[in-house]
Amino acid sequence: MKILELLKKPLFNAVFGGILMYFVITISNKGDPIFGALLSSFPIGILGLLAITKDKRELFIKSAVFVNLIIFIMWSIIWFVYTNKNKHLYTVSIIGFLTWLILGTAYYISSKYMKLI
Repeated sequence: MKILELLKKPLFNAVFGGILMYFVITISNKGDPIFGALLSSFPIGILGLLAITKDKRELFIKSAVFVNLIIFIMWSIIWFVYTNKNKHLYTVSIIGFLTWLILGTAYYISSKYMKLI
């Protein structure tokens, strides 16, 4: 099987993503959280892009830009809350998740139903 055919398989992408997260956690816990953070930002969506049909790729790429802005905002809020307000990890995680959920939902609704994007 050619490597490009393998990359087009959703199951391979899911397993690869899981293995990547395992390495992120292991590397971060062993003392290199900077490298762990770098690995966690691996653009797994590029692998997904290979499996997406040609007619959907442009919208996928455009949407990925906006979604990555949402993720940037989420991580910025997590950083601010964690360093300035509350070091309780569960609270910070919930705030981060809710930020992502609210902004993601707003983006989805505005792009899908209001045709703003």
